[in-house]
Amino acid sequence: MDRFIKFKYLIPLFLICWLPFYIIFFPGLFDNDLTDMYNMILGQTSYNDSYRYTGLNDHHTLIYAFFYWIFTVPIKTFGGSDTLIFSVVCFVQLIIVSLCLSYALINFHKIFNNKIATVLCLLFFLINPLIIQYSISHWKDALFGVLVLILVVELIKDKPNLVLMITLLILVSFLRKNGIFVSLVLIIVFIIKEKKLRKYFILCGVAIVVCVIGKSLLPIQHAHFSEAISIPIQQVAYTAKYADLGEEKEFFDSIISSKEVSNVYDPKTPDPIKFSPNFNDEFLDSHKLEFFENYIKLGIAHPHEYFRGWVEQTCTFWMIADTDTWYTLDDQSGHIEVKNFLDNCIDHVNPIYNSGVLILLIVLAFILCKKRRLCLSPLLILFLTLLLCVPAEDFRYVYPLHLSLPFIIMFLYEKVKVCLIGLRTKRLYQQG
Repeated sequence: MDRFIKFKYLIPLFLICWLPFYIIFFPGLFDNDLTDMYNMILGQTSYNDSYRYTGLNDHHTLIYAFFYWIFTVPIKTFGGSDTLIFSVVCFVQLIIVSLCLSYALINFHKIFNNKIATVLCLLFFLINPLIIQYSISHWKDALFGVLVLILVVELIKDKPNLVLMITLLILVSFLRKNGIFVSLVLIIVFIIKEKKLRKYFILCGVAIVVCVIGKSLLPIQHAHFSEAISIPIQQVAYTAKYADLGEEKEFFDSIISSKEVSNVYDPKTPDPIKFSPNFNDEFLDSHKLEFFENYIKLGIAHPHEYFRGWVEQTCTFWMIADTDTWYTLDDQSGHIEVKNFLDNCIDHVNPIYNSGVLILLIVLAFILCKKRRLCLSPLLILFLTLLLCVPAEDFRYVYPLHLSLPFIIMFLYEKVKVCLIGLRTKRLYQQG
């Protein structure tokens, strides 16, 4: 098997198996987020209820916008169409995903040296309807997911590739906004743990911090503060609907009236509130400190309502039963039968597509497998950020956990195997 688990075989295998879906859903699966970001790249106004910006902004991460820009400029220069741009970007993404999954599989085989497990891991990556759709979706989560997977793989190794590790830490920091927490925690760990490599990780951390500060100084519109406080918005909204805002009502009504909040409140997402035409982003952006002061005061008076608001917003990610989520993008190519077939293969009842099961396995592996805790930490950190600021119930936010599932299962399998060998040895010793 060793001679087949190589890039020259695996990458073509992924591309050949996924190419029919790329052709069927040409030029890829996408939604309004892509339209808004693409219009920004072209310098066109794209102001609407869910995207209230009129120029260059970082609502969608700048590094992901740059990924589109490097293809948009040359193709547009030679008169290429928007469809051509999207198809090229989608195909390049398909190659990147194939490369990352091949790398993960090669290392999976080296780490565990189990032929059956390697074949099962290959099938998990190759014919998984969720991975297939994400690979041809114009979502940054497709790239973010495979980068986090490679980060997990590198952390398993005794001697990770330093250049690759630092590159991953930087990309993960800026491809999705909660990725920076993963990178900074790991950098601190490496600074403490790896004395010989300390200077490199210090430089990496300084570079990330400088980029964050530098971005804040750029003459661009920064993402509205409401994007970072989804759960606080939900907690206040729940209180407005089921209790009383009391003395804090005047302040929160300056952002959006509590009456409207009560009418549009959705327990799964704050989008109907923060995307309302009456939501005053300008007031909120200029009164951040006052928001937290009033938020804390209201929470002290209504802890039960805050807890219920948090539970309703986050339960999709940690409950195993009675949950549902939004898995994939809608198809706009007209091939409804193929899209329905792929979607029908994905169900939250299925353990591999159930966020609650995934996090349960990861926590179990973290507790039992002490030597694997470092490589599991990125997944746990990402999950913890969801408990604090998740904006919706989309499965894409836990996509890295799903991709890492073969490794998690093998960690637990190895632990069980070691325990069984220990028990058998003890029994033989007692008998002897």
